[in-house]
Amino acid sequence: MKTLISTQALKLLLVASLALGIGITPVRLLAEEHVKEHAVAKQVNINKADAQTIADLLVGIGVAKAKAIVKFRETHGPFKSIDQLQEVNGIGEAIIATNRQRITLE
Repeated sequence: MKTLISTQALKLLLVASLALGIGITPVRLLAEEHVKEHAVAKQVNINKADAQTIADLLVGIGVAKAKAIVKFRETHGPFKSIDQLQEVNGIGEAIIATNRQRITLE
């Protein structure tokens, strides 16, 4: 998911949400995606990482998709290529392209 929101706008949304008492869950989710996309990319070894680590470090991957990655790996063995992730239900070319620099196999 590509966000088109500045850090300043994100801060304003957070403050407004708190001031209005409407809760921060949607804003928090947006903030987390923003940080994932714009922070220095940490790499994750998809052949060794647990689902939570995969979800934390890959953009557009939540816990459910991360669990599917782990299950696929446990069923079919280690991933031989990053593009093999497309065989996991819910993972397409766009998610792989966004995360290619974050993913390692060894």
